[in-house]
Amino acid sequence: MRCLGYCYAGPAALDGEVPCTGPTLAGQLAGWEPPRAPGIPAADATGDPVLLGGVVSGERPWQVWPRTVTERTPAEVHQQLAASGLRGRGGAGFRVVAKWAAAGRRPDTVVVANGDEGDPGSYADRLLMEADPGRVLQGLALACFTCGAAKGVVPVRSEYPMALARMREAVGQAYADGQLGPSLYGTTTTLDIQVVEGAGSYVAGEATALIAGLEGGRRCARPRPPYPTERGLWGAPHAPRRCPQQTAAARLLRRRCVA
Repeated sequence: MRCLGYCYAGPAALDGEVPCTGPTLAGQLAGWEPPRAPGIPAADATGDPVLLGGVVSGERPWQVWPRTVTERTPAEVHQQLAASGLRGRGGAGFRVVAKWAAAGRRPDTVVVANGDEGDPGSYADRLLMEADPGRVLQGLALACFTCGAAKGVVPVRSEYPMALARMREAVGQAYADGQLGPSLYGTTTTLDIQVVEGAGSYVAGEATALIAGLEGGRRCARPRPPYPTERGLWGAPHAPRRCPQQTAAARLLRRRCVA
């Protein structure tokens, strides 16, 4: 049994790649009722926002990236995010820029936006990837720029077929629009992003297990050291981030641009 990311609209099931949810689930699976995919909530039952950024404000994605590449340095972006105090959402509350800095800006660094969430009751990554994929990619691009990385990877859970399709579509559109690729906006900045389908494993949310899966191996956690920021994906420094932190970074930088 795997979490499908529809816990806010359960009971839920996937019929192939078609989500079915709600009190008529049995009828949907039997073909007596049309499949019902729940809407993406912008707020929970208390009124608190679930998704910030584009979903709530209506801002278009990729507004920060061109100006960052052409007018800013990685050091300036790092300094602004450090001043913001942006932290991860895990129990350690690790500072985002600390992990980015640990990769050491080596040219072979790879930044991974981990969309392979597996905790029961977690669905923030799925909502972001389905509702706002462009902003997830922009956040990953900003992380790559700050880390000096020319490659980013987005692993998406196999149980999230809609998120996988929308992320792949958003990557294709970003290349078509000139947001990704070589010599961006006439600069020396080059960036390629790849979306990868996960194999379905709870432990894959752990950084070293995720690396093992992306490299084609069994998704098992590895002993540390070496730490992923020293020797991670494909032997290169690896800077892992979750989707919510990536999108938050983009929003913080946009506020600075407008100010």
